[in-house]
Amino acid sequence: MKCQSNVGVNVGTTLTHTKAMAIRPGDKPIPDGTVPGLTLVAGTKKGRGSWNLRFTSPVTDKRRDMGLGPFPVVGIDQARALARDARKLIAIKKDPLDERQIEKESRRKQRNVLTFEKVARQVWENKKAAWKNEKHVNQWINTLEQYAFPKIGSREIASLKPQDFVSVLLPIWMDRQETASRVRQRCNEIMRCAVALGYVTTNPVANVDTI
Repeated sequence: MKCQSNVGVNVGTTLTHTKAMAIRPGDKPIPDGTVPGLTLVAGTKKGRGSWNLRFTSPVTDKRRDMGLGPFPVVGIDQARALARDARKLIAIKKDPLDERQIEKESRRKQRNVLTFEKVARQVWENKKAAWKNEKHVNQWINTLEQYAFPKIGSREIASLKPQDFVSVLLPIWMDRQETASRVRQRCNEIMRCAVALGYVTTNPVANVDTI
């Protein structure tokens, strides 16, 4: 005897890959059978479809549909994992569609943030055309990748202070003074360019002459 849940999912019937691949255009959505509200919606070709999670928003108390990607690009196990994550948010009174939008906006803002590494690579690209020595071209950025980016590369360039550059230089100053000097020179050049481009108003490296 098959029991039916209040969302119309047959608990005793679990969607398999074989069943999913048999879906045809015009077929009714197939319930997943393990996660409430998760269905596979038929696409325009046999064996093709899209995952949908239907739920009631805990914020507005309205029914909503959340796309979880195309099948078979998104397989059954992945779709179930995504649906379970959404259900966990619902359980703590958060709307998963709203949370997705918040995350998307956060990523967009992060992409637009001018970090030290972004500006450094911009300066490097501008300088490369004037350099004929490929080894020097690579050394310029490689040194920053090794010593500066791990510490301050992801930092917003406008937030950097002299002590941030001290934290980059201090570990290498005693043992590799020449390398530290080159790192400082390159950081100084980047920050000077940042001032010229209007990204920052002052150059904090100017106050880091010696350690």
